Amino acid sequence: MSSRPPTRGRRGLTRDAIVERALEIGDKEGLEAVSIRRVASDLGVTPMALYRHVRSKDDLYNAMLEAVIGGVDLTAGVKPTMPWQKQVRRGLQNAVDMLTARPVTLPLQIAYQGPVTPSIARSLEASLAILLQAGFRPTDAVVLARMLPILLAGLLLLYRVDRRGSTRREGRGRLVEQAALQLLDLPAAEFPMLRRHAQLIAGTVFPATDRWLQQAIDLIVAGLEATLDRQTKQPGA
Repeated sequence: MSSRPPTRGRRGLTRDAIVERALEIGDKEGLEAVSIRRVASDLGVTPMALYRHVRSKDDLYNAMLEAVIGGVDLTAGVKPTMPWQKQVRRGLQNAVDMLTARPVTLPLQIAYQGPVTPSIARSLEASLAILLQAGFRPTDAVVLARMLPILLAGLLLLYRVDRRGSTRREGRGRLVEQAALQLLDLPAAEFPMLRRHAQLIAGTVFPATDRWLQQAIDLIVAGLEATLDRQTKQPGA
C-alpha cells in the first residue's frame, strides 16, 4: 500500500513541496527510488506538472541536497581560539553528523552535479581558513580541504550502519563465525597473520562505525600534523 500523503492539487504544488516529498521517499526507500514520476504520483499530479518546478531528475537531486545542507552549520562549535587541530576535529565531526542525520544525505552528495552555491561553498571556506591559519601553504590547503570530506564520505559509504537492524544478533554471530572459518581455511604458509587473528578480523564484518570514524578523524589530524611539520622543515618553506 502507498504511504503517500493526502493528494495535493496543482495550485498548491511548489518546488519546496516537491523537494520535501522527494526527501521523504529518499530517506525511507533510498535515492534510487526518487524519480519525477514517483514524486508526481505521490503528490497526485502528472510528471509534466513537476517539470514546471524542476527541470530534470538531476535538478531535483540538486535541490534536495541544497535543502538538506542549507540549514546546517558545519562550523558549529568551531572557535578561532581553539588549536587548529581541535577546529579540524570539530569540523569533521559536524560533517559526519550531517552525513548521518538522514539516510539520503550521503547518496545526494555523491550524486550532486550542480553549481557551487553559497550553502555548498561555506564548508570549503571554513576548511581553507583553518588550514591556512594553521600554516599550510595555499596549494596544500586547497587540496587537503577538498580531500577531507571525500575521505569521510568514502568511509561512511563503505561502513555505514544498517539502522533498520535487518540482521539480528544471532544472525550476526553466525556470519562472524563463518568469516572466521573462511580465514582459517586459507593456506597457513601464505596467510599466517590472517589465520592467527581470524577471530579479531571476523569481528570486523559488522564494523563499529562510530568508533572507526573517531579513529579515522584521529588519523586525519595526525596526518595533517605530520604534513605541516614536514612543510615547515623544508628549505624555503
